[in-house]
Amino acid sequence: MRVSTVTRCQITRLSPAFFAKDTCHRNTYNAESPPAIKKTSSPNSRLETSFMESNVPPPASDTSTCCGSERRGLLKGLLAGIIGGFVALVPFLPGLAVLTSPLRKKRKIGGQMIRITTLGALAGSNLPQRFQVIAARRDAWNKYPPEPIAGVYLTPQGEGKPPRAFAVTCPHLGCAVDFNADTGEYQCPCHTSAFAADGQMLYGPSPRGLDELAVEIRGEDEIWIDYKRFEVGKSKQIEIPS
Repeated sequence: MRVSTVTRCQITRLSPAFFAKDTCHRNTYNAESPPAIKKTSSPNSRLETSFMESNVPPPASDTSTCCGSERRGLLKGLLAGIIGGFVALVPFLPGLAVLTSPLRKKRKIGGQMIRITTLGALAGSNLPQRFQVIAARRDAWNKYPPEPIAGVYLTPQGEGKPPRAFAVTCPHLGCAVDFNADTGEYQCPCHTSAFAADGQMLYGPSPRGLDELAVEIRGEDEIWIDYKRFEVGKSKQIEIPS
């Protein structure tokens, strides 16, 4: 326990030379338990009391209540900000739902009937001929005018019969195949896959033969195909939703 010594001086004579004559008393006490101050009515005792009280440290203030109030105020402000943010978003939710509605629509499985050409365009040859597939295209938000979207080979099957149609896309990695009239084969220029005139796989890395599309004759001679797209790199035909 720490012990402190305080010198208490009592002035005995108030004269011009009182600095030379004074009596000092030393008292030793426990710093944690200062001695009780005896109040008297004399001027000197009042000076003693003022001196001793000025040296007594003030009591420590209780900050627990203050800090607790500050924390509660911070939590209330944070909660109010979160609630206000949600309330501010409410008017925008309907517009956001409308804006993103095209993205939530399920894409359908099934082809699109597209007019390709007429039977007269195939007359005079038994070899496959390549035609463009022209159709309107649309994405989630926009609709585009008709434009070429793919290619197809039409192979005549005789008078009065619908031709056979094969997609030009190689089932390996999606390159466009060419028909070689000298060999009677469809050949892929990218990875040397080859296919017979009936679309069967001959050699190369392609996992399957050419994708055949259904053909329909409308009117007297209009050739329409059921256009579909299939995943590449698969041994079986897996249709891509449109």
